[in-house]
Amino acid sequence: MSHVNPLLCTEEGLAAYILCTTEGQGSTPDSLTIGMAAFDPSTGEMIYDMFEDGANRNELERRLEHLNPTEVIVAESVSANTHKLLQHRFMFIRRQPNEVFDFTSCLVKVAALFSSEGTIGSSNFQKLADFAPTTLCCVGVLLHYVKECGLESSLRPEGFHKFTDRAEYLQLDAAVLRNLSVFSSTDGSTKKTLYSVLDHTHTKFGARQVYRNAKMQFLQRFIISLAID
Repeated sequence: MSHVNPLLCTEEGLAAYILCTTEGQGSTPDSLTIGMAAFDPSTGEMIYDMFEDGANRNELERRLEHLNPTEVIVAESVSANTHKLLQHRFMFIRRQPNEVFDFTSCLVKVAALFSSEGTIGSSNFQKLADFAPTTLCCVGVLLHYVKECGLESSLRPEGFHKFTDRAEYLQLDAAVLRNLSVFSSTDGSTKKTLYSVLDHTHTKFGARQVYRNAKMQFLQRFIISLAID
């Protein structure tokens, strides 16, 4: 029986991302290649990425700070450093058996989403080819989980975007965002933050739009103004 996870809703009506991440060997013994996918059921947006990270997981933390997921899905074999970082954030951690992240089964799930009547169009094929193996596994796991929650109607191939596609926007690191209380305060809520000052909307859609604007094109202007004041 399908169910809707209450963690997918937030009191503020903001994007409630479900994030999945998995790890692979990096270019050095001290680094890891991390795949990531984050899905917002309210908009159908799927943000994905693959990056190399060090022992401090600074790159992963930066993405978590920007996406602010309510729930994270990881493999049982997740590294201690990654698990420690996730535990320090206000989110639910769901550990899944390693076999759930099997590349072949995940590929089948992702290809099924991008296919139409058994064939994959050129644009969707390009998107499919763009996924690194670790990223594709995350997307596959998320697709399965979203369907289990009865939210498959919100899935759409055109909703897929790379996290790094937004490089034209200012992407401050996690420590700066946290210290300035841009999106979240020390207790994990949006109270007493820059976002709470900006948001005077009356609908969840409006709240999400303000959040996105603050996170992207308007963020640099706000931070500069704060520094000047």
